[in-house]
Amino acid sequence: MNTVLVVDDDRTVTSLMAAWLRKLGCLPVISFDAPDAIRVLQSEWIDAVLLDLHMPGQNGIEVIRHIRSGSLSSRIPIVVVSANEDPSVIASVILSGANLFLAKPTDFIQIEFALSRVLPSGSSAQKVNGCEAHHSTNNDQTEDSPALSPASRGHWAL
Repeated sequence: MNTVLVVDDDRTVTSLMAAWLRKLGCLPVISFDAPDAIRVLQSEWIDAVLLDLHMPGQNGIEVIRHIRSGSLSSRIPIVVVSANEDPSVIASVILSGANLFLAKPTDFIQIEFALSRVLPSGSSAQKVNGCEAHHSTNNDQTEDSPALSPASRGHWAL
């Protein structure tokens, strides 16, 4: 089971993402601010991070830089989930070391797609009840519908 750290100061967002992660077979760990996220990263095994940019105190880019400067956590995949779609902000996010950017509002399929891209092949998030299942709760998408392209869904990656 993959452990995914969700860092966002909005409790509604963290609750929703935690529910989605459990549905994907992942164990969510929640942090509401940057200092707590850094503490968690130093004390627990984390397989991936879903990170908001705008939080009180340190922002998400500072958290990315902290993660990338650490010896144990420097390889943890980071998915930034933010409402700020300014191209210069997205560039800063990617240049700071994030693996993927998702635009808010996000949905289950986007989180599923993001984790399938950043978690190692064969991990629990890649299993049938995980990120490669691509089950939609949207009524307008059928099983025969092609997967939505990342570019059309607000995804930015290296």
